[in-house]
Parts: sequence; C-alpha cells; structure tokens
Amino acid sequence: MSSDPALPTANAKRMAAEQKRLRRRKREELRFRSYGLIAIGFAVAALVLLLVSVAVEAVPAFTKYQLKMDVALDPKLVDPAGRRDPADIRANGAGFSDAIRAALRTRFPEVKEDTALRRQLSRLVSTLAAEPLAEETSKHPERIGGRAPAHVPVSDVVDLYLKGLVTPERLEKGAAAASISGGASAVTVSAPGGFTGAYGMIRTTFRKEAKAKEAAARQS
Repeated sequence: MSSDPALPTANAKRMAAEQKRLRRRKREELRFRSYGLIAIGFAVAALVLLLVSVAVEAVPAFTKYQLKMDVALDPKLVDPAGRRDPADIRANGAGFSDAIRAALRTRFPEVKEDTALRRQLSRLVSTLAAEPLAEETSKHPERIGGRAPAHVPVSDVVDLYLKGLVTPERLEKGAAAASISGGASAVTVSAPGGFTGAYGMIRTTFRKEAKAKEAAARQS
C-alpha cells in the first residue's frame, strides 16, 4: 500500500489559507467594532456638549439681579388704615411700591427736578418688586415706621442688560423734521437727511471693526 506524499502538503496549505482567512476576518471584525465604539464616543461627546451648552444658556433664566437697599416703611404709605392687619399690609402693593420709589429718590436726589429721570429711575425696578417686601412686612408689622432691608428685583430690561443679553441703547437727535404720509393701510415716516449723523457713526464703527479684523488676520 503506497501513500501520496503530496496530500500532507496540500492539507497544510489548505489549513494555512483557512487560518489566514480567519485572522483577516477577526481583524475586520475588530476594525468594525472599533469604528462603532469611535462613533458612539463621538455621539456621546456631542450629546454632552449639547447638554452643557443648553445648561449654560439656561442659567440666566434661573437667576435674577436685585437691588439691596433700605426702605423707609412710612405708615402713611404701607398701612394707611393704621390697623396693622397682616392681610391689609400684604395686599397694599401700591403703597410698598411708592415706598420703594421714595427710597430710590432718596438714594439719587439729583432726579428731584427732572421728571424724565424720575420716570427712568422708577423703571429700574420690577413692577412686582413690592410683593416680597409687603409679604415680609405683613409677618413683622412692628417694623412699620422704621426702616427695613429689602432685596428688590430689577426690571426685566435691566436684568437682561446686566446679563449681556441685550445691546445698549443710544438716542440720537435727528437733524431734520420728519413728515408722515400714507393712508389707512400704510403710513410712511420720512426725514431726508435726518439720520446722516447716525449713518456716519455706523460707517465709522464698521470701518474700525474691519481694520481690526484685517490686522488680526495678518498676525495669525
């Protein structure tokens, strides 16, 4: 009985080829798994970045600027009936608003002779600024007639400005009289040449910003 010496060699080659294919398949599976893990990592990082961005943007919505001030609790304003009834004191928001405005005018006496400044000073605080002070005073009516520390919330516009969420306003007087034309459906207000100064200021500002950006680009 004779054996074919080529059979072991053929079997060895076949086994070597199968092992090679098996190693290649394992490398492909490992590569595919790595790509999947990388994609998941990028997705998680993007999600975390999004959540952090949302949280940072939402922080100002949960905070409020306040004025720390002493308010004179004038009985004529905060308890005109003189009964020291907590319910009456709590409901007298208008009287406490007047007391807060009086405290502001005392702090800024220069507004006394200027009606426009007094109006702006009153707009510094929220329309609901008196409620916390009225609530606190209703619990301690014995404080009426003296002075009480108060944390008065500022108005929404001032709060947004302090948080950097609104741009500052600047009033410019026009250089020409305005005229109105139109009918019931549309009205046009025009002032030829009235905003020449404002346009010039805007052009100057844009030119400065453009030059600054060009200088920064050349340095980079």
